[in-house]
Amino acid sequence: MTVAWPTTLPLPTRTAYDIAPQDGVIRTEMESGPARHRQRFTQVQTDISVQWIFSQLEFLVFEAWFEHEAKRGAQFFTVTLLGGIGMAQHSARFRGPFKARPRGQEWIVSATLEIRERPTLGADQLSVVALYGPDDFMESAQIWHRFVHVDLPRS
Repeated sequence: MTVAWPTTLPLPTRTAYDIAPQDGVIRTEMESGPARHRQRFTQVQTDISVQWIFSQLEFLVFEAWFEHEAKRGAQFFTVTLLGGIGMAQHSARFRGPFKARPRGQEWIVSATLEIRERPTLGADQLSVVALYGPDDFMESAQIWHRFVHVDLPRS
């Protein structure tokens, strides 16, 4: 069973949102000359600091979901998060317990999420962006998306 972020709860705010990829490179100092670098892992974890603003009822739901579905943070779950590629689905789990503080009628909840693999452009897409620029890439991506998902199904 795949656990998902509850659709009744808001997504994280941009306030205190912080993306921190972990270091996937190992550095070896040489006796002489420049240091050597090499990739240590093929998949590097990323930590994302998030903050939510919940109503009392939403906080009630969040606490129950965290306890029972997210298994106090041990269970990976799917959630839509912001990144360089825009809003995209991520596989995440809590890095530790959340923190919550009341503010008027709301609850400010913060946590750090551990992301398995953040969605980014593929190597081929990067080549196209480097060759044509991001504006032309986005325009052609929209044209292809419309062609494949709207125009082709009609014919």
